[in-house]
Amino acid sequence: MRSTIAFALALLVAPALHAQADSAHSLGQALQMAGKSGAAGDWKSARAALEAALRFSPDNPAVLYGLARAEARLGNRAGAVRALNRLTQQGVARAIGDDSVFASLRSSPEFRDVGRRLASAAAPIVRSDTGFVLRDPDFIPEGIAWDPADGALYVGSLTGRGIVRVAGDSVSTWVRTDSARLTQILGLRVDAPRRRLWIATLTVDTAAPRFFRGPGGWAALEAYHIPTGRRLGRWVPDSAGPHLLNDIALTAGGVVYATDSEGSALYRLGSDEGPLERVHHDPDRFNYPNGIALSADGSRLYIAHWEGLSSFLLGAGGGLRPERVSAASGVTTAGIDGLYRCGDGLLAVQYLLDFSQITRLTLSPDGRSVAAARALERRHPAQADPTTGALAQGVFFYIANAQLDRLTEDQSVRPGTGARSVVLRLPLEAACGG
Repeated sequence: MRSTIAFALALLVAPALHAQADSAHSLGQALQMAGKSGAAGDWKSARAALEAALRFSPDNPAVLYGLARAEARLGNRAGAVRALNRLTQQGVARAIGDDSVFASLRSSPEFRDVGRRLASAAAPIVRSDTGFVLRDPDFIPEGIAWDPADGALYVGSLTGRGIVRVAGDSVSTWVRTDSARLTQILGLRVDAPRRRLWIATLTVDTAAPRFFRGPGGWAALEAYHIPTGRRLGRWVPDSAGPHLLNDIALTAGGVVYATDSEGSALYRLGSDEGPLERVHHDPDRFNYPNGIALSADGSRLYIAHWEGLSSFLLGAGGGLRPERVSAASGVTTAGIDGLYRCGDGLLAVQYLLDFSQITRLTLSPDGRSVAAARALERRHPAQADPTTGALAQGVFFYIANAQLDRLTEDQSVRPGTGARSVVLRLPLEAACGG
């Protein structure tokens, strides 16, 4: 699920405040400090807390905009413009000149210039056409996967509707889930050589450990036989804490990795006979891990989380060495949901300050940093809560309007307008080396 949802929820459960922003040990705690200080009108402390937040999530657009507003409230015009300048590669769709906090800056040529550059970087880029539309308005899709063997796409539902198979103009139910208990389908990945579809599921249950907010559920990693739809196996993490297995990556050798968003962890399944093993856990700096992708050579695993991107060097002995992926100045790796290999770089479904976009991330030669980011599509008229996608022979199919806002805290579904979820088809041309 989109990481920005967790971004907001985490503020509600961050640990107790410390007196100084320097003592913050997580992004959530720093932002809670900023929020409490701002509510009290203590903008100096709020600024310090926002600066602390940037240490956990550099160039985070929401934090930078908040910092600019704090600087303006303190009368530091240069500091406000400086913070906004750091946003100009990402863009802001709102008219910042209409923000009353910046009233004292409106006559400044520097402020007007930064406003123009923010608007330019947020200008719509529309290159997709409609791939297909899901007929059931209450399907609420989250994950999608492509099968290179026959060109079919599989889409999972968060509302107990199971999985549909899309082949050409045909959309058919492939797997149904237990209607007696709400089973959500999250990440999907096709293992074409082994003819398997790997699925991350969640069975909602009030008896399960609670999530950030609202009831939790029982998470599982499942494998299905593609030709028949028969379930081949089911693996579960421990029941000691909350778990939400969210997205999946597969190595060429068939090793499965899954992010655990609610557990701030990464899991690995080495074989059908082995256990689902937790191989990384860090609730302070690996908060709400979500999208996951392998590098082109299979040596690194990239994971998007609340703070940004981390990579894991996959050792010959099966060990993992995590490290934070840095980014060029002005480039943010925050707000990423779906994450995919794109040539020798990465492709991300990313939510920025005011809008969503499909972002091509250029990696450094050693794969340890992001050298540049380029928007392939943003502010498409169909976009509303885009979540994940699937690469398919030079085309990126992605869920444009997942309708996640219709899910309530108890995971029931609010009545809709009859609108249907759309999967857009974005030609990648040479973006991923094709």
